[in-house]
Amino acid sequence: SYRVSAITYQSSIQGLVVGANISNVAATCMARTQKDISVCNTIGCQATGEIGIKVTKNSTAPDCPAIGIALSISDSSKINSICYKITYLALVKNFGNSKLTNVQVVDSLSKTFDNNASYQMIGQPILGQNSTLKVNPNFNGKDDVNLLIADSTSKLDITQMDSIFFTIKVCYNGRVETFANNAYVKAIGNEKIVTDISNSGIEIRVNEATSTIIELSLSMGEVIIPEGFSPNGDGNNDNYIISVPTGITVESCEFYSRWGQLVFKDTTGLITEQGWDGVSNQGIRFGNGGLPDGTYYYAIKLSNENEYRIRFISLVR
Repeated sequence: SYRVSAITYQSSIQGLVVGANISNVAATCMARTQKDISVCNTIGCQATGEIGIKVTKNSTAPDCPAIGIALSISDSSKINSICYKITYLALVKNFGNSKLTNVQVVDSLSKTFDNNASYQMIGQPILGQNSTLKVNPNFNGKDDVNLLIADSTSKLDITQMDSIFFTIKVCYNGRVETFANNAYVKAIGNEKIVTDISNSGIEIRVNEATSTIIELSLSMGEVIIPEGFSPNGDGNNDNYIISVPTGITVESCEFYSRWGQLVFKDTTGLITEQGWDGVSNQGIRFGNGGLPDGTYYYAIKLSNENEYRIRFISLVR
């Protein structure tokens, strides 16, 4: 923390005055503060001149803890036609003038990957070299959204920056989808709680929250028919959706129990839109709860194919 201790000026024009009071320039917390100073003469702010500003270390610096976070995608690769491996990098830094403890980073991945996608953690979060943070091995982005264990040993010294890597497998319905993610950081400095919401990228910009975006798209000419779904209302993979390229339609779509009983027939084309929610509309009805867990099979006819596609799928709630 610094203060302005003196202001001098030189000019050939008489009557110049400094348009800022020194007591106002000496900010109470200059961790991220800028002060503009204007030089004016007696008839207005049109004079020119040279201004010298002397800045000295403030021996009685105010207590100004601060923290920032940035989130980026450090790596991504395609696993198969509907699944990707994605590695996020969270950077956190102490921007204040006091040591920070109880550092916590939160990421609710279940809000990022909604009804059109499902995800699962690959391994556990990994900290950067010589890290002073404390990883939470139980983080999964849903039931446990805390990447760290925020006790007194999870800390950041003044100006220290640290990194957290975490990798997930994302499977989606094959359409072009954009997923936006933000992480949240919290810590304690001199008994004060400081927070920040992530900006996208690897340069930390405090108080400039921007989402980290990833776009997953369907390869041209690719038909995607999932091998199963889990219609349990948790927002992940709840509907069974078929994806087809432009120009191709689903002419017939039926689902059968493993004993050959017709349980669902798509008559409105919803299978490529909002999808099937696992509730029967043919034969024996099972009420609002939908069909029981088990193995079923589909018979699907595409407009560009002569034969039906027949294959088993799993329904697991």
